[in-house]
Parts: sequence; structure tokens; C-alpha cells
Amino acid sequence: MGYGNYNGAFFSAKMNNWRGITTQSNFTWSKSLSTSAVVQATSADTAADPYNLRRGYGLAGFDRKFVFNQFVVYQPPFYKGQSGVLGHLLGGWTFAPIFTAGTGLPETLGTINGGGQAFGEADSVAFVANGNSENAIPMGPIPSPGVHYSVVDGVPTINQFANPAAVLNNIRQPILGIDNHDGGFGVLRGLPYWNVDMSVRKQFKVTEVVNIETGIVFDNIFNHAQMLDPNFDYLDTSSPGSWGVLPGQTNGTVQVLPRTMEFGLRVNF
Repeated sequence: MGYGNYNGAFFSAKMNNWRGITTQSNFTWSKSLSTSAVVQATSADTAADPYNLRRGYGLAGFDRKFVFNQFVVYQPPFYKGQSGVLGHLLGGWTFAPIFTAGTGLPETLGTINGGGQAFGEADSVAFVANGNSENAIPMGPIPSPGVHYSVVDGVPTINQFANPAAVLNNIRQPILGIDNHDGGFGVLRGLPYWNVDMSVRKQFKVTEVVNIETGIVFDNIFNHAQMLDPNFDYLDTSSPGSWGVLPGQTNGTVQVLPRTMEFGLRVNF
């Protein structure tokens, strides 16, 4: 019988058809806290401390502090009638980019006992702490996540920390009787994200009732590489070799894949 709460502020601004431009911006500033609830089907999870549910109270797994998105639809007001050769070339265009961005998700500092036993909650074999909510304890400030390229034993590696060994040495395991709070789904933040998609369309008037429309839809038009957080937002303190390693470009909750293009042709009559 867990509990949680959500508080947020939402701001939106819209402009409709000003000189051919329609746009809307949405910004959310929020915080979601819970006792690390998971779906009922997650039968191998248990509370961080079954005798004190508040021990596992902290950031919810889906919490993002800031989320922003904006779309723009621009239809140049020139040559709408598409008269003449110049009108057919310059008229009938539509440009529509969409920008999305947000801060990172909470990252769990996984304990050396596999997310169990520190507070008497599980054996860490058949059962683990709810939502991986048993966190190791930072002993000082932890650097903000980033994308850092290096070579380890001759193998190119991408890590979210510039000096992962130094960060790992600044983290200790929870101690029963000293640590009374265990941080929810995570005590660190993962990588922020941003992406731009765009569509470009051109309409050709053939007659008064017939027109041809061609278009291209770009996913990730700038081919921006959005890296996935380590091990689905789980930093394992028992595995120094993989500590902070980024597994590659994301294809999960934030859908930012390498640039793709879709071409289309439509006849309207």
C-alpha cells in the first residue's frame, strides 16, 4: 500500500496563422515522488523496507524535472494562387519542424548486494527492492551526466562520466541504522535529451479541383545521437568495469533514432 504525489506547473503559448506561421510551445516543470511503485506483474519486487515504506520514498521512475516541446507550421503567404511558372515553383510550400527536449530520468545507484538485504527487504536472488529503489550513498557531489569518449584496454568506450573511477570511489553502500532514507528510483539524473523532426511538403495545382502533393518527413533531421542511459537507468556499483558505460543510441522511452526520411506522393481531386 504505497503512496505518491505529483506537482507541476504547465505553461503554453500559441500563435495562429500570423503571416503564415502557426506555432505552439509547451513547457512543464514538475516533480513526482512515490514509494517506488511498480506494476502488479512485477512479482519479484518488494519494498525497500517492508517495516517502513517511507524508507523507499523518493523520485518516481518516470520523473522528469523539465519537459519542453514546440511545433511550427509555416506556409509562406506568397504565390498562393500559383499563377505562372514562378508561382508554381515558389507557392504551395509547407515547412513543419517539431522540437522536443527534457531533463534526464532518475538513475538508481545499484548496491553491491544486487538491490536487496540492506534494509531486510529481500534476498537479492528471488526478490529485489521495489523498482531497484535500494540506492548506494554518494559521499559528495556527483558530476552531471554527459557523453565522454575514451579507450579502455584498447576498446573505444562511451561513458556518462569523464572520470568514472573517481565517481565510483565517491560512493558507499547503505548502512543499516545510519541511512534512514534510500532515494526512490534514483538519486542521480540520467542524460537529458533533445530532438528535431521536420516535414516539408509542396503542393502543385494542376486544375481548379486537382492538385499533386509531394513531401518528405525527417525523423531526427540533424542526425543527433541521443545516448541511452546505462543499463536502463541502473548504475551497478558492484561492476566497476561497466560503471557509467553508455550502451548506445536510444530506441526506448525517448524515441531518437538515427536520421530517417519518408517520401510521399498524393493526388487530391
